[in-house]
Amino acid sequence: MRVCNSCKQELSLDNFHRSGDGYQHRCKDCIWAYRLEWLYRLDKDGYNAMIAAQGGLCACCGEIPGEGRTKRPFNVDHWHECCPTTPTCGTCTRALVCHRCNVLIGRAENHTNTLSNSSYINMYISMYVS
Repeated sequence: MRVCNSCKQELSLDNFHRSGDGYQHRCKDCIWAYRLEWLYRLDKDGYNAMIAAQGGLCACCGEIPGEGRTKRPFNVDHWHECCPTTPTCGTCTRALVCHRCNVLIGRAENHTNTLSNSSYINMYISMYVS
């Protein structure tokens, strides 16, 4: 057992990341909350409100993170033209998406001309996507 320096809760060691020959001083949840706030200017309540507004589903594919394709929590999708580096301003957040959709959106944003002009992709969509 270990006490988190941030939330002051006594938690089992599996709630802490390993660090060198021991464990970090803040629990995984507190580290995640800190990164969410620092990177996207989004606190836990705001994040949870976005999840509720999306019905608990990825805004892109409609799956529940932790089931199906991905085991990771939601990623924060933000407009990269507003804030190309992190941390962001916090006003360019679009939605919460699963990891795979976040990668797909990022690749699509970086290759919009290729995607819109690709005869192969258009053929694929017309044949296999309903």
